[in-house]
Amino acid sequence: MVESIAFIIEKVALLTACLFLVFVAWEDFRKFRVRNSSVLALLAIYVVFALARGNFNPVIYDLYGGLLLFLLGVAFWFAKLMGAGDAKLFFAVGFWVSLPNLFGWSILLLLCSVVLLALVRVPFPLGMRHLAVIDRLDELRRGKKVPYAVPISVATIITLFPNVFL
Repeated sequence: MVESIAFIIEKVALLTACLFLVFVAWEDFRKFRVRNSSVLALLAIYVVFALARGNFNPVIYDLYGGLLLFLLGVAFWFAKLMGAGDAKLFFAVGFWVSLPNLFGWSILLLLCSVVLLALVRVPFPLGMRHLAVIDRLDELRRGKKVPYAVPISVATIITLFPNVFL
């Protein structure tokens, strides 16, 4: 009975993290902002997930994944390649993705980044200009900033979501 409750909590935590990443991506898309509270919430959801999982051996790999991504994020931030919020988001995402899965996740991140870049660079037909998302993509095309939390979140959701059902 306890194992089935822990299993359900684990799956709910995974689903909650995926839904929260949608919120983080949307906030960054709209306002170029990744809040500290969002990063802390993702970490808190991870703690619930880790406690429900019961096996604490993988936690060290999750920590290594978080630290590695955080160090990369800080390096990218110093090089002015990403914002500080994105670097902080890397830390929380690293816990969820874990060290053994970082290579596959980074390939997904690259693909999601290319898709976002294409969406920002390619002009849309005039008939679609009334949509708020298309209007925002036009604003991004005219500006110099890109909401990098969007591909980070999408790549993480693609990595995590199948585990909700396994």
